[in-house]
Order: sequence, then C-alpha cells, then structure tokens
Amino acid sequence: MNLAIDIGNTFCKLGKFEKDKETEILTALNLEQILPIIKKEKPSQVILSTVRKHNDAFWAEIQAHSRLMVLSQQTPVPIHNHYETPHTLGLDRLAGVVGAKTYFPDKNCLVVDIGTCITFDLIDKDHHYWGGNIAPGMHLRLRAMHEFTAKLPLLEVTEYELSENILGRQTTQAMLNGVIQGIKYEIQGLYQELSKKYRDLHLILSGGDATFFESKLKQPIFAVPFLNLIGLNTILEYNDL
Repeated sequence: MNLAIDIGNTFCKLGKFEKDKETEILTALNLEQILPIIKKEKPSQVILSTVRKHNDAFWAEIQAHSRLMVLSQQTPVPIHNHYETPHTLGLDRLAGVVGAKTYFPDKNCLVVDIGTCITFDLIDKDHHYWGGNIAPGMHLRLRAMHEFTAKLPLLEVTEYELSENILGRQTTQAMLNGVIQGIKYEIQGLYQELSKKYRDLHLILSGGDATFFESKLKQPIFAVPFLNLIGLNTILEYNDL
C-alpha cells in the first residue's frame, strides 16, 4: 500500500492507494492523526507534500515505519516542466497536473483547482506543462469585499441561489453574482481561449469547491476533488522507492 499525504495550512488530506488504484481518501485531518494511521496501515511507501516548515522529527517518525519521499521542486516527475521559475511552483499545482496525466495521458488538459485561491494550469497531450494563472477563490473574494469596504456584509456561499438574471437587484445578490459568476466566466473564458490552440481540451476541476462549480459551467467537465493526491501517488510510483 502507498500513502499520499498533502499537508495544508490548516488540515491534512491522506489517500490510500494499492499501486495506481485509490482505495480511500481521508480529509480534514490534523497532523497528530497522521502517524497513528501510518502505524496501523504499515504502508510500503509514503509521499508527503507540505506547505508548512520542515519538521525533521515528524519525518523521522514516518521513516521509522515506512519509506518516505518528501516532494520538492527537485523531485523527478513524469512531465516536462516549462515553468520559468520551477523553484517557485507550488507543489499542489505540480501534483495536480501529474494527476491530470494519470487520468488523461493522451489529452490536452486545463486543470482548475478551486480552493482558497484558484489555480489554472495547462498540460498538453505530450506531457508538457506550460504554466498557468492564480486568482483569489470565492471565499477570499467575499471576505475581501467585506474587510476592505465600509458597508458591504460578509456573505457565505451557501446563501447563493442560481438565477436566470445575471444582474443582481439587491446588494447581497450583486455580491454573490459578482464572485460566483465572475469565477465561472474566468474559467469559461480561459478554456475557450486555450481551446483555439489546444484541440479537444479537457477541463478538470479539483479542490474543495470543485463540486460547487461542476453544475455551473457549460463545458464538459471532469470533477476530481482529490486530484493532487492521485498525482502524488503517481509521482511516488514513478520514482519507485
């Protein structure tokens, strides 16, 4: 068994894999919950991706129970990376495009990861990664409007109701329309522009808010909320510890 672990700023995600087959995904874990799972499952290999500071003691505890790979920008990956500053490329973005190639090895793919920030990444059918864009996510946009203005309220996305009228007729609806429809048009616009050059472009949504937008877009969409974990496992198998 392989374990793929993605440690974020607040929570951790963990995927269990038998070779290239996902068997279970655990989300919203605390760091303290990781080691008991490793001790119980006794995986043959673990790959770890983290946005936090290096924790040598934690890594050593994992290594006491399994072989460990800590993902970095120097880790060999099964794609051709054309990012001009690879040392600044987020590991979540790198894992996401590798995950896209796991699903669609012979297709052009636009990977849109919708979370705190929204990342847009293009990888072509020949496994060449050409970079992408970063934008604020919907919760960040709503919070920014509240915090940087005097009167706009702090809204929750659960309050949003789809309407045929794309123009809000009261402030709450105008704010929600501006954020959610704005993100929808960003995704559709970039997809349409890239489709002019990359034929049969596959649109893949991932991240915590992927399912929210899945029904709101017109293009054929493949929603894979845990694409990063799949990419991490592929990187682990590629390096064959």
